[in-house]
Amino acid sequence: MYRRDFLVRTGHLVGAAALASALREAHAFAPGQLEPASMSWEEFRASFNLAPDLIHMSGFFLASHPKPVRDAIEEHRRRFDENPIEYYFGNVEKAEAAVVAAAAHYLAVDPGDIALTDSTTMGLGLRWAYTRSAPGNLDNHSRPLFD
Repeated sequence: MYRRDFLVRTGHLVGAAALASALREAHAFAPGQLEPASMSWEEFRASFNLAPDLIHMSGFFLASHPKPVRDAIEEHRRRFDENPIEYYFGNVEKAEAAVVAAAAHYLAVDPGDIALTDSTTMGLGLRWAYTRSAPGNLDNHSRPLFD
């Protein structure tokens, strides 16, 4: 696998895990408040705090959140403000477990096969440090970054 393919697939994995976790958290705090299938486009669009006179095409830059997600973010912010240490340590394990479960489900693998890292740099470093190729084969370090 070429580095570019690996980076793209890693980005998809991280994005899917983050999205699955965010959706699960949003539904936990606001179940049933945002069901796009049962809403008109106008109702769905109104759940975002976007200027109605503009066409917003910022997609992957900085995105606006629908009301249930804003409410979940505000709930996290409020609880962090009240007692940051207790809230963090009271929730970190279940949050990480939810991310691992979502990533494993998405990839159709065992949750034990998923490793969470602090950063992309750490993940790539671990991947390259522990990847072995068969004798005589070119490993991924030998291939050009851009082909």
